[in-house]
Amino acid sequence: MNKHLVKLKKEFDEYYSTEYSSEKQDTQVNTNIRKKVISILENALNTKDTELADEALCLLSTYTGCAEDLEIFEKLTQPLLDSGALTIEKANIVYNSKAVQRWK
Repeated sequence: MNKHLVKLKKEFDEYYSTEYSSEKQDTQVNTNIRKKVISILENALNTKDTELADEALCLLSTYTGCAEDLEIFEKLTQPLLDSGALTIEKANIVYNSKAVQRWK
């Protein structure tokens, strides 16, 4: 796995093991980590690095387990879907993950 994604995996693990003082702070930290993964995804898509793109999507699928996570994912990936850089088939890696299935 890409070293940047390994670092972000650790950030996700820390995020999920931390109690935040407010919902706003929780959402902000969650969104910031996801933005970093989406940035890697976008760069991978632009450089046609399908392996890295798939790794980024798999990381997101692992850490997308509630409605809020899914909403953030949709908001952050919409520009990539609109531009055609990200296909719905690739986005389905996240949508079809076991963690998200309960929200469909």
